[in-house]
Parts: sequence; structure tokens; C-alpha cells
Amino acid sequence: MSPNNFSVQNDVSSGLQNPGEITAILVIEDDYVIRKLTRRILTNAGYIVIEASDGEKGIQAAKEYHPDLIICDVMMPHLSGYDVLARLQQQEATEMIPFIFLTAQAEGQQLRQGMASGADDYLMKPIQAAELLKAVEVRLNKYSKVKQYYSEQLNQLSEKDSLTGLPNQNRITYAFEKVVAQLPLGQEDSETVPSTPLLSIGLDRFQLLNEYLGHGIVSALLKQVGDRLQQTLEKYGTVVSLNTSEFCAILHPLEHRHEVVNIAEEILAAFSSPFTTEDQQDVFISLSIGIALYIRDGITLDELLSNAHTAMLRVQKQGGNQHAFYSVAMNVGRLNTVSLEADLRQALERNELEVVYQPKMNLQTGKVVGAEALLRWFHPTRGLVLPNQFISLAEETGLIIPIGEYVMEEACCQLRRWQLAGLKDFYMSINLSAKQFTQLNLHHRLSQIIINNQLQPQDIQLELTESTLVNNGEVSIRRLKALRSLGLKIALDDFGTGYSSLSYLQQFSFDTLKLDRSFIHGIHRNRVNITIITAIIEMAHNLNLKVVAEGVEDEGELEFLTRFNCDEIQGFLFSRPIKAEEFLSSPFMDLEPYSSPFMDFEAYTDVA
Repeated sequence: MSPNNFSVQNDVSSGLQNPGEITAILVIEDDYVIRKLTRRILTNAGYIVIEASDGEKGIQAAKEYHPDLIICDVMMPHLSGYDVLARLQQQEATEMIPFIFLTAQAEGQQLRQGMASGADDYLMKPIQAAELLKAVEVRLNKYSKVKQYYSEQLNQLSEKDSLTGLPNQNRITYAFEKVVAQLPLGQEDSETVPSTPLLSIGLDRFQLLNEYLGHGIVSALLKQVGDRLQQTLEKYGTVVSLNTSEFCAILHPLEHRHEVVNIAEEILAAFSSPFTTEDQQDVFISLSIGIALYIRDGITLDELLSNAHTAMLRVQKQGGNQHAFYSVAMNVGRLNTVSLEADLRQALERNELEVVYQPKMNLQTGKVVGAEALLRWFHPTRGLVLPNQFISLAEETGLIIPIGEYVMEEACCQLRRWQLAGLKDFYMSINLSAKQFTQLNLHHRLSQIIINNQLQPQDIQLELTESTLVNNGEVSIRRLKALRSLGLKIALDDFGTGYSSLSYLQQFSFDTLKLDRSFIHGIHRNRVNITIITAIIEMAHNLNLKVVAEGVEDEGELEFLTRFNCDEIQGFLFSRPIKAEEFLSSPFMDLEPYSSPFMDFEAYTDVA
């Protein structure tokens, strides 16, 4: 016997290390003569035999060797065959192994129990060679078919997306190689050789769908999306699901560029019809399609996927619902973006970010009453990187969360320093990004920062853009109420550049409207803007809102805003954003109230 108290009987017993090449049978029998007879019959037929003299040893052998079939005596001391079967069925590794009982005729009444407990067959003692080998052959064949079936099912599951039913990423390499194999060999440099197009297909504004419809409804919609893509593309090639919002289509070789364009436009046209949810709500989903061509845009699947994805992102940035071919020029900006992202991730750690402050002047008193905290990035080699070069990237990557928190912490800490230095009746204005606004812990974090810096909530004003609020609908109303419950002031930033719907001014709770600089520039010479701005100021005051004009750069703009009762201004005419240590010592801190000569409104309205 082996050290484990069971033995392997075959001249090539080491073959058990490769069970796919041999068939191993475990014989569990306490009767020595019957066990040896069974072993002889099986080894003569070419099987490897593992022997065990009792139930415990048999279970141990099954776990160690994972045989292809088990033959077990029913009646054994200590542990019966029924007990052995029950124990093996509790183990995932052994529960599916075919199991044949050996029994004496006197035990025939117990066979029903054995079959009911999961045995595959039984043989009566004394053993007949032909009967034994036939039973073994039948069970092994059946087991082989079962394993093959499960293997195929697992392969299908591993190669199919559970939401859409489309092939997933595990299938894309096979599909690509199959199509490339259809191309003629040795003609890579020929201009007439057919090309294999690869399409990156992205769902436009997918995040908004998730936010407004919910995961359950969106999952059902994705199944419809998959079906529609499959119906449209099945005659042209293979469509694969890459993730929940992006698909890839590998088309059959095509000779002409316009053929690819026609297919892309057919896909877009297929999505011009709405999808219907379970509650009969119509939902429109548009697509952005990026196209890369083998061999022109890459010879490996990874290259083509990357370049098609780049083209797709370019389409999405241009509004979506279009298609575009990849060009090398697209990657120039992309590579710079990748490099910029890497630098931005390290900017906080390296103390390259700095908060500067632009003062706000009250036009009635001429006093500085507040400041807007603005972020600047001083990179050691890039120099000054302006916010419009990195804020959108920070939003996309999620870096806006730690960066935004740094600005809030630093601005509130600085406000407290100024208060301790004697500054009174002064508020700090802090921009809040869309991603920050949707943070679940925003209310808690702001509370902590205010308490830690011993500030009054009314000393802090949060600035949010129109798009941030409108895109979040009812959720925005609840979150604004929660923020205002802290005592914070809320300003609507860049008013007039977004949706500009006056109706939601009553839905949302604001303290201040900030007029965008695009309205302010040269306003005293622009009849249309004069009419718009005077109406906005009057409307805001009727709603008990304060009006702040940003981007004021010349005396004419200042005079107009003063004449028509704008409350506050900020801009380069008054002061550029400056460092914290320069703020209190700046000349504007001692300015006298601004006095404007009388001006006639007609002088403005007569301007062409």
C-alpha cells in the first residue's frame, strides 16, 4: 500500500498527472479478493486503477486523484458505500464523478436507496468481466458527454455579455483573426486591396441615462440596444460588447471607403427610432462611431481598438450622433492629454497647485466685500497651466474630487486667517464642479471644513453652473436645500450661457446670479446685451437675488453696471486674481465708494 493507504495499479501510474490523456478508475472494496479481481479486469482493459480498502481511504483517494469513475462496495465496515457517496457529493471537485455500486444479491433490496442517493449504476457480485467493462464504458461515455456539454456552456457564458447577449471581449480576437484571414496575402501596399474596418460604437450621454432612469431600466434598454445593433450589423460582420456603454463592430473586408460610411449611417439611422421601457416611456439613444481601418490605422487588434476609440471620443466631444474616421492628428492631442493627466495626478503631492483670489467690489459702497477662490497650476516645465486646460480633464478622471476638496480647505482656511487679521463683512466664493455636487458626502465634508476653521456658514458662497443644476433635476433641488440648510449662500454661475430658463430660478434656491463675461464685454456698445442685462438685473432684484458681473475690463462697462444697479463686480479693471499674501495689502482694500456721473439710458439704447 502507498503511504496514503491506497494504491495506484498501472505500469504508468505517473500518467495521473495528465488525466486528459488516460482514464483512472477508483475501486473501493474491503474484500481483498474482489478488489484484486476488479483491478485485474480493468488494468487488462487499459485503465489505470486506484485501490482503497475502506470508505475513508476511498474518499481521500478521490480528493487526491480525481478519478474518472468510482466503483464502490455497498457494505463496508466503519463507512458504508452510501456514506462514501454522500460525502463525495458534498465536495465540488468530486460531486459529478460517475459512481457504480458493487453489491451482493442479498443486498438487492438496498439498491433503491443507492440509486436514489445519486449512484449511476450497480453491479452484482460475483463480478463478470464483460458486464463490468460494459457498465464502465457506458458510464464513461455518458460522463464525457456531460463534461463536454458543461464545457460548451461555460465557454458560451465566458464569451457572451450577460446584459446584451452579444459576444464579449473574450470573442473579439477570434472574430478579428477570422476576418483578417479573408484578406489576400502579400498585397499590403496595394491601394486596391480590401480593408477590414473596425468600428468603436459609444452610447452618447450614457451616464445621464443611468442617473435618470436607474440601473434596472437601463439594463433592459441595453438588451434592446444589443438586439438593434445585431440586427443592423449581422450581415456586415460581428458586433461585440466591450462594456456597458461601448461596442465594437468588426466588418467583413470592404474595397471602398464609402461602403464603410454607408454602414455607419445605417447604424445611426437605426437608432433614430426610440426605445420603449417597461412603463411605455420612449427613450432616444444616439451613438458616436469611430472608424479605424486595417492596415492603414494599425495591424494589431489593440492598435485598431485604441484608434477607433479615439475617433469615437472625438465624435462625442462634438455632440455625438455622428461618425468619423481615425486620423493620426487625433492622437497628438490624446498623447498630450495622457501626459497632462499623469502630471495632474502628481500636482497635489508636489504642491504645484495654488489658490489665488479675485476680489469682488460692491458698486454701491465701493468696498471689497468678497473674493472668488480660483485655482492655478504652476508646473515646473509647462509653466502656468490655466484652468480651461485641465479642469475638464480633472472632471473626466475624477481628480476633481481631491482637487476640489483642496480648494475648499485652502479657501476656508485663508478666510479664517484674514478674519483673524481684522477683515470683517467679507465672504469667500468657491466654485463647485458637477462631480463634486453629486458627491453623497458633500454636505458632511462642508460641515467639517466650516467647523474646523471656525467660520460662519454665511461667510461661504458656493458657485454652481446652470448645466450642473439642470442636468440633475429633482436631485439638484434636494441637494441645494440641504446645502442652504447649513446656512451657505448659493450663486448661479455663468448665467445666460446655459439653458437660461427663467422658470427654474423659482424652483432652485439661490442668493446670487453671476452674469457671464460674454454679456459684459463691450455692453455699453451692444444694444441687444443692454436690453438683456437690464432685464435680468430687474428680474433678479424682484426675486430678491443679488447680481454680480464678472469680467469687467473697462470704464464704460463699469459705468453701465453702476448706473443700472448691478450689485457687485469682479474683473481685471478692478483686480486680477492675486496671491493670498498680497490681498490685504492691495490698494483696492482702501478704495472710496465709486461715484459715477449721471448717464442717460437713451444714450445706450441709441447705440447701433
